[in-house]
Amino acid sequence: MEKFQRDYELTVTGRSGMVHTISYPITVEFTVDRQNFSSCNTGHFILYNLSPLQRKDILRDNYPGQADLLLRFNAGYRTLGTRPTIFQGSVVRAFSYRSQGDLITEIEGLDGIYGVEEAQVELKITADTWDTKKVIRSLASILAPKRLRIGAIGELNFKAPLRGKVWSGTIWEFFKHIVQDDGMAFIDLEKIHLLKKTEAFRAFGTLPKIDDSTGLLEVPRRQLNTIKFKMIFEPNLILGQLVDVRSTLLEDNNGLWRVEGILHEGKISGAVDGGATTSITAWQSDAGFDMVALE
Repeated sequence: MEKFQRDYELTVTGRSGMVHTISYPITVEFTVDRQNFSSCNTGHFILYNLSPLQRKDILRDNYPGQADLLLRFNAGYRTLGTRPTIFQGSVVRAFSYRSQGDLITEIEGLDGIYGVEEAQVELKITADTWDTKKVIRSLASILAPKRLRIGAIGELNFKAPLRGKVWSGTIWEFFKHIVQDDGMAFIDLEKIHLLKKTEAFRAFGTLPKIDDSTGLLEVPRRQLNTIKFKMIFEPNLILGQLVDVRSTLLEDNNGLWRVEGILHEGKISGAVDGGATTSITAWQSDAGFDMVALE
Protein backbone atom coordinates (compact mmCIF):
# COMPACT_ATOMS: atom_id res chain seq x y z
CA MET A 1 0.00 0.00 0.00
CA GLU A 2 1.55 3.28 -1.11
CA LYS A 3 1.10 5.77 1.71
CA PHE A 4 2.62 8.91 0.25
CA GLN A 5 1.71 12.59 0.00
CA ARG A 6 -0.42 13.14 3.09
CA ASP A 7 -3.38 15.42 2.56
CA TYR A 8 -6.09 16.94 4.76
CA GLU A 9 -9.13 19.17 4.95
CA LEU A 10 -10.32 20.81 8.17
CA THR A 11 -13.85 22.22 8.31
CA VAL A 12 -14.77 24.53 11.16
CA THR A 13 -17.69 26.85 11.84
CA GLY A 14 -16.66 30.25 13.14
CA ARG A 15 -18.44 32.35 15.72
CA SER A 16 -20.16 34.33 12.93
CA GLY A 17 -21.67 31.15 11.51
CA MET A 18 -19.32 31.17 8.51
CA VAL A 19 -17.93 27.76 7.58
CA HIS A 20 -14.16 27.78 6.99
CA THR A 21 -12.40 25.09 4.97
CA ILE A 22 -8.66 24.86 5.55
CA SER A 23 -6.51 22.42 3.62
CA TYR A 24 -3.04 21.51 2.36
CA PRO A 25 -0.54 23.18 1.93
CA ILE A 26 -1.34 25.13 5.13
CA THR A 27 0.53 23.46 7.98
CA VAL A 28 -1.53 21.56 10.54
CA GLU A 29 -0.42 19.61 13.61
CA PHE A 30 -3.06 17.23 14.91
CA THR A 31 -3.77 14.96 17.85
CA VAL A 32 -6.97 12.90 17.70
CA ASP A 33 -7.74 10.56 20.59
CA ARG A 34 -10.65 8.14 20.13
CA GLN A 35 -11.51 5.53 22.77
CA ASN A 36 -14.48 3.22 23.33
CA PHE A 37 -15.14 4.80 26.72
CA SER A 38 -18.26 6.66 27.80
CA SER A 39 -16.37 9.98 27.64
CA CYS A 40 -16.14 12.10 24.48
CA ASN A 41 -13.31 11.65 21.99
CA THR A 42 -10.99 14.62 21.60
CA GLY A 43 -9.36 16.49 18.74
CA HIS A 44 -6.63 19.13 18.99
CA PHE A 45 -5.45 21.02 15.91
CA ILE A 46 -2.71 23.62 15.50
CA LEU A 47 -2.83 25.66 12.28
CA TYR A 48 -0.18 28.06 11.01
CA ASN A 49 -0.64 31.50 9.47
CA LEU A 50 -4.34 31.59 8.67
CA SER A 51 -5.85 34.71 7.13
CA PRO A 52 -6.87 37.62 9.40
CA LEU A 53 -10.56 36.87 8.72
CA GLN A 54 -10.13 33.23 9.74
CA ARG A 55 -8.19 34.06 12.90
CA LYS A 56 -10.82 36.60 13.94
CA ASP A 57 -13.78 34.28 13.32
CA ILE A 58 -12.30 31.02 14.68
CA LEU A 59 -12.51 32.06 18.30
CA ARG A 60 -14.27 30.26 21.14
CA ASP A 61 -13.99 30.44 24.93
CA ASN A 62 -14.90 27.32 26.85
CA TYR A 63 -18.05 28.21 28.77
CA PRO A 64 -21.57 26.70 28.65
CA GLY A 65 -24.60 27.90 26.71
CA GLN A 66 -22.89 28.64 23.40
CA ALA A 67 -23.98 27.56 19.93
CA ASP A 68 -22.78 24.25 18.57
CA LEU A 69 -19.95 24.88 16.07
CA LEU A 70 -19.01 21.99 13.77
CA LEU A 71 -15.41 20.76 13.68
CA ARG A 72 -14.44 18.04 11.19
CA PHE A 73 -11.02 16.79 10.14
CA ASN A 74 -10.47 14.61 7.08
CA ALA A 75 -7.03 13.25 6.28
CA GLY A 76 -5.43 10.68 4.03
CA TYR A 77 -3.03 10.22 1.15
CA ARG A 78 -3.18 11.72 -2.32
CA THR A 79 -1.65 8.53 -3.74
CA LEU A 80 -4.70 6.61 -2.48
CA GLY A 81 -7.22 9.29 -3.44
CA THR A 82 -9.12 9.27 -0.14
CA ARG A 83 -9.45 11.56 2.90
CA PRO A 84 -11.56 9.71 5.49
CA THR A 85 -13.02 11.57 8.46
CA ILE A 86 -10.82 10.96 11.51
CA PHE A 87 -12.54 13.47 13.80
CA GLN A 88 -16.00 14.99 13.87
CA GLY A 89 -17.47 16.93 16.73
CA SER A 90 -17.90 20.42 18.16
CA VAL A 91 -15.53 23.28 18.85
CA VAL A 92 -15.06 23.75 22.59
CA ARG A 93 -12.10 26.15 22.50
CA ALA A 94 -10.30 28.13 19.79
CA PHE A 95 -7.77 30.98 19.96
CA SER A 96 -4.82 32.50 18.11
CA TYR A 97 -1.43 33.88 19.13
CA ARG A 98 2.01 34.73 17.75
CA SER A 99 5.04 32.50 18.29
CA GLN A 100 8.51 32.91 16.74
CA GLY A 101 7.25 34.76 13.69
CA ASP A 102 4.24 32.51 13.04
CA LEU A 103 0.59 33.26 13.72
CA ILE A 104 -0.80 30.12 15.30
CA THR A 105 -4.44 29.08 15.72
CA GLU A 106 -5.35 26.25 18.08
CA ILE A 107 -8.71 24.48 17.97
CA GLU A 108 -9.96 21.92 20.50
CA GLY A 109 -12.99 19.75 19.89
CA LEU A 110 -15.13 17.08 21.55
CA ASP A 111 -17.05 14.38 19.70
CA GLY A 112 -20.78 14.42 20.48
CA ILE A 113 -20.56 16.73 23.48
CA TYR A 114 -23.80 18.65 22.82
CA GLY A 115 -25.83 15.47 22.42
CA VAL A 116 -24.28 13.96 25.53
CA GLU A 117 -25.07 16.98 27.70
CA GLU A 118 -28.30 18.38 26.21
CA ALA A 119 -30.42 15.58 24.66
CA GLN A 120 -33.02 14.82 27.34
CA VAL A 121 -35.76 12.17 27.50
CA GLU A 122 -38.51 11.03 29.83
CA LEU A 123 -39.94 7.60 29.14
CA LYS A 124 -41.69 4.76 30.92
CA ILE A 125 -39.94 1.40 31.05
CA THR A 126 -42.37 -1.49 31.30
CA ALA A 127 -41.67 -5.18 30.72
CA ASP A 128 -44.84 -5.96 28.75
CA THR A 129 -44.15 -3.46 25.94
CA TRP A 130 -40.37 -3.15 26.04
CA ASP A 131 -38.30 -3.58 22.87
CA THR A 132 -34.73 -2.36 23.41
CA LYS A 133 -33.75 -1.82 19.77
CA LYS A 134 -37.06 -0.15 18.93
CA VAL A 135 -36.71 2.27 21.84
CA ILE A 136 -33.11 3.11 20.88
CA ARG A 137 -34.08 3.85 17.28
CA SER A 138 -37.07 5.93 18.43
CA LEU A 139 -34.71 8.30 20.23
CA ALA A 140 -32.85 9.12 16.99
CA SER A 141 -35.17 12.06 16.24
CA ILE A 142 -34.19 13.71 19.54
CA LEU A 143 -30.50 13.13 18.87
CA ALA A 144 -30.53 14.33 15.26
CA PRO A 145 -30.56 18.10 16.02
CA LYS A 146 -27.41 17.48 18.08
CA ARG A 147 -25.83 15.72 15.05
CA LEU A 148 -25.74 12.37 16.86
CA ARG A 149 -26.83 9.26 14.96
CA ILE A 150 -27.31 5.63 15.92
CA GLY A 151 -24.47 3.40 14.74
CA ALA A 152 -24.33 -0.28 15.73
CA ILE A 153 -26.87 -1.87 18.10
CA GLY A 154 -25.94 -5.24 19.57
CA GLU A 155 -28.00 -7.95 21.21
CA LEU A 156 -28.17 -6.22 24.57
CA ASN A 157 -29.32 -8.15 27.63
CA PHE A 158 -31.29 -5.34 29.25
CA LYS A 159 -34.54 -6.52 30.84
CA ALA A 160 -37.24 -4.03 31.77
CA PRO A 161 -38.43 -4.35 35.40
CA LEU A 162 -41.77 -6.12 35.82
CA ARG A 163 -43.23 -3.29 37.89
CA GLY A 164 -41.97 -0.66 35.48
CA LYS A 165 -40.11 2.58 36.12
CA VAL A 166 -39.82 6.07 34.67
CA TRP A 167 -36.52 7.28 33.27
CA SER A 168 -35.88 11.02 33.26
CA GLY A 169 -32.51 12.41 32.24
CA THR A 170 -30.10 12.54 29.34
CA ILE A 171 -30.37 9.99 26.54
CA TRP A 172 -26.67 9.25 26.91
CA GLU A 173 -27.04 8.26 30.56
CA PHE A 174 -30.01 6.09 29.56
CA PHE A 175 -27.91 4.31 26.94
CA LYS A 176 -25.14 3.67 29.46
CA HIS A 177 -27.78 2.25 31.81
CA ILE A 178 -29.24 -0.23 29.33
CA VAL A 179 -25.90 -1.71 28.18
CA GLN A 180 -25.26 -2.68 31.82
CA ASP A 181 -22.14 -4.54 32.92
CA ASP A 182 -21.83 -6.87 29.92
CA GLY A 183 -21.83 -4.13 27.29
CA MET A 184 -20.37 -0.81 26.27
CA ALA A 185 -21.69 2.49 24.98
CA PHE A 186 -19.41 4.82 23.07
CA ILE A 187 -19.51 7.64 20.53
CA ASP A 188 -17.24 7.72 17.48
CA LEU A 189 -17.50 10.33 14.71
CA GLU A 190 -20.88 11.46 16.15
CA LYS A 191 -22.31 7.93 15.94
CA ILE A 192 -23.53 6.10 19.04
CA HIS A 193 -22.61 2.42 19.28
CA LEU A 194 -24.19 0.10 21.86
CA LEU A 195 -22.54 -3.32 21.94
CA LYS A 196 -22.06 -6.37 24.11
CA LYS A 197 -18.47 -6.98 25.14
CA THR A 198 -18.12 -9.83 22.64
CA GLU A 199 -19.57 -7.96 19.64
CA ALA A 200 -17.78 -6.16 16.82
CA PHE A 201 -18.43 -5.05 13.25
CA ARG A 202 -16.75 -4.89 9.88
CA ALA A 203 -16.28 -1.22 8.97
CA PHE A 204 -17.28 -0.52 5.38
CA GLY A 205 -17.66 -4.27 4.78
CA THR A 206 -13.92 -4.90 4.92
CA LEU A 207 -11.53 -6.61 7.33
CA PRO A 208 -8.29 -4.58 7.26
CA LYS A 209 -5.00 -6.42 7.53
CA ILE A 210 -2.34 -4.69 9.61
CA ASP A 211 1.16 -5.91 8.77
CA ASP A 212 4.47 -4.63 7.43
CA SER A 213 2.97 -3.86 4.02
CA THR A 214 0.25 -1.60 5.49
CA GLY A 215 2.56 0.26 7.87
CA LEU A 216 3.06 -1.76 11.07
CA LEU A 217 6.04 -0.12 12.80
CA GLU A 218 6.61 -2.37 15.81
CA VAL A 219 5.87 -5.74 17.32
CA PRO A 220 2.48 -5.58 19.11
CA ARG A 221 2.83 -5.61 22.90
CA ARG A 222 0.34 -7.81 24.72
CA GLN A 223 -1.04 -7.66 28.24
CA LEU A 224 -3.74 -10.24 28.96
CA ASN A 225 -6.32 -9.85 26.14
CA THR A 226 -5.13 -6.43 24.99
CA ILE A 227 -2.44 -5.45 22.50
CA LYS A 228 -0.95 -2.08 21.66
CA PHE A 229 1.07 -1.11 18.61
CA LYS A 230 2.02 1.81 16.39
CA MET A 231 1.75 2.07 12.62
CA ILE A 232 2.18 4.61 9.85
CA PHE A 233 -0.78 7.00 9.89
CA GLU A 234 -3.89 4.96 9.07
CA PRO A 235 -7.04 7.11 8.67
CA ASN A 236 -9.52 4.35 7.77
CA LEU A 237 -9.93 2.75 11.20
CA ILE A 238 -12.98 3.23 13.43
CA LEU A 239 -13.70 2.07 16.96
CA GLY A 240 -15.39 -1.31 17.38
CA GLN A 241 -14.24 -2.78 14.08
CA LEU A 242 -12.23 -5.97 13.67
CA VAL A 243 -8.70 -5.90 12.29
CA ASP A 244 -6.42 -8.76 11.28
CA VAL A 245 -3.04 -8.14 12.91
CA ARG A 246 -0.06 -9.95 11.35
CA SER A 247 3.46 -9.53 12.74
CA THR A 248 6.29 -11.43 11.06
CA LEU A 249 8.66 -11.03 14.04
CA LEU A 250 6.33 -12.38 16.75
CA GLU A 251 3.40 -14.43 15.51
CA ASP A 252 1.94 -15.25 18.95
CA ASN A 253 -0.36 -12.21 18.84
CA ASN A 254 -1.51 -12.60 15.25
CA GLY A 255 -5.26 -12.86 14.69
CA LEU A 256 -8.51 -10.92 14.84
CA TRP A 257 -8.70 -8.04 17.31
CA ARG A 258 -11.35 -5.40 18.00
CA VAL A 259 -10.17 -1.79 17.90
CA GLU A 260 -10.60 -0.20 21.34
CA GLY A 261 -8.51 2.95 20.99
CA ILE A 262 -7.07 5.06 18.17
CA LEU A 263 -4.53 7.85 18.67
CA HIS A 264 -3.60 9.84 15.56
CA GLU A 265 -0.63 12.22 15.90
CA GLY A 266 1.21 14.09 13.22
CA LYS A 267 1.89 17.04 10.97
CA ILE A 268 0.75 17.68 7.40
CA SER A 269 2.37 20.59 5.61
CA GLY A 270 3.39 21.88 2.22
CA ALA A 271 6.21 23.88 3.80
CA VAL A 272 8.00 21.73 6.39
CA ASP A 273 8.67 18.05 7.02
CA GLY A 274 6.76 16.08 9.61
CA GLY A 275 5.68 12.56 10.43
CA ALA A 276 2.31 11.04 11.25
CA THR A 277 1.49 7.85 13.16
CA THR A 278 -1.48 5.94 14.50
CA SER A 279 -1.28 4.13 17.85
CA ILE A 280 -3.86 1.39 18.30
CA THR A 281 -5.22 -0.45 21.32
CA ALA A 282 -7.11 -3.64 20.47
CA TRP A 283 -8.86 -6.41 22.43
CA GLN A 284 -9.47 -10.09 21.78
CA SER A 285 -12.31 -12.20 23.17
CA ASP A 286 -11.51 -15.75 24.31
CA ALA A 287 -14.87 -16.83 22.88
CA GLY A 288 -14.49 -14.99 19.58
CA PHE A 289 -16.69 -12.17 18.30
CA ASP A 290 -20.31 -11.93 17.22
CA MET A 291 -20.69 -9.66 14.21
CA VAL A 292 -23.08 -6.70 14.35
CA ALA A 293 -24.22 -4.60 11.40
CA LEU A 294 -23.70 -0.84 11.31
CA GLU A 295 -26.96 1.09 11.09
